Amino acid sequence: MPTDSVASLPGLALTGLLGPIIPGFFVVDGLALVLLGTLALIAILLILASPATHDFISNVVLLVLFLTGAFGAITAANVVALIVAWEVCALAAWGIARRDAGADRAAASVVPLQAAGALGSFLVITGLALLAIARHDLGLGPSGERVPTVVPLALLVGLALKTYGVLAEIQTVHPWGHLSLAGPTLAGAGVLVLGASPLLRLLGLTLADTTDWREIAFWSGTAFALVTGLAALAESDYRRVLTSSAFSQFWLVVALLSSGTQASLAGAAISAIAAALAFSGLFLAVSAAEGASTARLGDRIGGLAQRLPFTAALFLTCTLALPGLPPFGGFMTTALGDAAGGVHARAVTWIAVDALTLLSLIRLFSRLFLGELQLPVRAERRLPAVLASGTVVSALALLGSLAPSLSVLLASSARITSG
Repeated sequence: MPTDSVASLPGLALTGLLGPIIPGFFVVDGLALVLLGTLALIAILLILASPATHDFISNVVLLVLFLTGAFGAITAANVVALIVAWEVCALAAWGIARRDAGADRAAASVVPLQAAGALGSFLVITGLALLAIARHDLGLGPSGERVPTVVPLALLVGLALKTYGVLAEIQTVHPWGHLSLAGPTLAGAGVLVLGASPLLRLLGLTLADTTDWREIAFWSGTAFALVTGLAALAESDYRRVLTSSAFSQFWLVVALLSSGTQASLAGAAISAIAAALAFSGLFLAVSAAEGASTARLGDRIGGLAQRLPFTAALFLTCTLALPGLPPFGGFMTTALGDAAGGVHARAVTWIAVDALTLLSLIRLFSRLFLGELQLPVRAERRLPAVLASGTVVSALALLGSLAPSLSVLLASSARITSG
């Protein structure tokens, strides 16, 4: 689709933003522009929340490094640029998680988590190398050439392992007594940039003409999305409920992307963006609850809405927005219907996974915020709570209202130039 058509979108004169940043290395197309807009919204949320953390300067430095790598990873136009920016972003994400990790928990968890991330990096780098060899080109634009099935499968498994490693890192933090940015950063921007963004770019665009992987991706995406969704529903630890639900949404993006149409790219991308915004808000709400508590939140949870009303409202809003309930996400049903294109199994997958996610989060909301207050909790700081809640809710509402226009803009990514 020519980029000229983007200029006709109501209120979106965006053609001037599309094009090469550094020709051959970094390019802004429709997909990159939408993802960068989402990244900017999450960055605003994190910057607004950062003054309430225990170490503002260090958090901001790491956040800037992370966002710089994320910008490069989203706009990378060749294999080398993607690998370098992606690894810089991953290193910064690891640093953000390590800063909030207790020494004992970090030592206990560092080997398996680093192993998952390292194996994910190895598979992605190997897949990208094989891609460059098969195409005799370092570029990431679609070329019409088919590549061996092992390439997309290596990339898929590698990105899944990296996403798992990023989410598992969240469970190592010692958050009580202060607001932690590790959860909202890693579950929101981290999963979007390190997992979903290269997935959409590589499998949705670069390898659009290679089809052998699609059925495998659909069934594996569906199976893992349902398994992790059920795990979240059965889990009692509140952080693992959120991380399992976020991982389930990653696999849902895989399943939606597998149909191979331009509409499927738009549906999968919008689903990934909505999940990134929602889980940023969910983890920020949990972190605020942990920071307000004078003791570690464990089994003695309940009644937090009495002392943290805005935090409770933020958690509930993100819970309802995630599965596409109006007014924040009604667009997702239409996008999915277009993406499914008559393949009803994808619609069933979407409904089942989001139903499990909704049940898990409603159950968690009840445990955290309803009932009698079980622990001493400080009253929330109203201004930061209002700013953070307003940013997330506004972003989700904006995403809903702009979804039809974003779908057209995302479709323009099928016409990538390498600068």
